[in-house]
Amino acid sequence: MKTQEFIKKNYTLLNIIIIILGTILFFIAFFFVEKKLSFETLIENKKNPMMYLCIIFSFVGSLLMNILIGKFIKSP
Repeated sequence: MKTQEFIKKNYTLLNIIIIILGTILFFIAFFFVEKKLSFETLIENKKNPMMYLCIIFSFVGSLLMNILIGKFIKSP
């Protein structure tokens, strides 16, 4: 029962954390397909528009997945 109460109290905060983690995972999956996973790669490609498109697509994808899953699983 304590976990259900915790989820009910912090539902929006948990959703925000899930969206942020999903965005990071999607970005890693989209951007680092053919590149080495390191901060040097991000620094080298900071003027590359593909990096920013991957960030936008990963955020939108994570947000839409959260909305769709939230419609199937009723919120507490």
